[in-house]
Amino acid sequence: MPKLIYFLVGLLGINLIIGVHELGHFLMCRAFKVAVPEVSIGIGPTLASHQFATTKLMLALVPLGGYVEILGMRAPAPFFENVSFASKPLNQKLLILLGGIIGNIVTAFFLLFFVPFRRRRRNPEPEVSPENPGDTGPDESGIIGPIGIFALIARSAHHGISTYLRFLGVLSLSLAVFNLLPIPLLDGGQILITIIEYLRGSPFDNTWYNLIMLLGTIPLIFLLLKAMRSDIRKLIA
Repeated sequence: MPKLIYFLVGLLGINLIIGVHELGHFLMCRAFKVAVPEVSIGIGPTLASHQFATTKLMLALVPLGGYVEILGMRAPAPFFENVSFASKPLNQKLLILLGGIIGNIVTAFFLLFFVPFRRRRRNPEPEVSPENPGDTGPDESGIIGPIGIFALIARSAHHGISTYLRFLGVLSLSLAVFNLLPIPLLDGGQILITIIEYLRGSPFDNTWYNLIMLLGTIPLIFLLLKAMRSDIRKLIA
């Protein structure tokens, strides 16, 4: 398979899983009448955009994440209090924050249990070469970053469509579990903050909230840099 096809297959796979996650948040917002000004698949400069009702849908340059902009996350938006996240009851807030995780779990369940597994006949240990970049194993290191995930998606495609889809199922489930971690930038962290604010009867002021977000960002950046360093070392090894 040409390198370009590997690249496109990896790009498609990552964006499908991210898209499912963001779609989960979006659908929960729609269900509870919370406004969503923007939805982005990817981060960085916008490549394409489309206005869907009151929501701007965007495809960004770097396929390493995405976001759903939820109106009034910290406080009700003036003149739009009835469609603001902060105005909703706790159960609706939690379901909105869990929407992406639920979307990934449902997708994983479907891909892992309803996609038939067909192992393609091939040599047990295919040759690894620059012309065959997908054949790099996941067991060379204990930590895998975005580059490594990209390579694993490509490798799964090399084994056939069913293996590719089932690997996306595993990846979708992994993203759901990862987002449950109580790190402020992740859904799990936002869920924890929302529950604490509910129990204390008032939201954190902006100073404390920004400090919590800053401190929570540090371990996430450290983990990402460590994973990318591991990926790059495997590529040049």
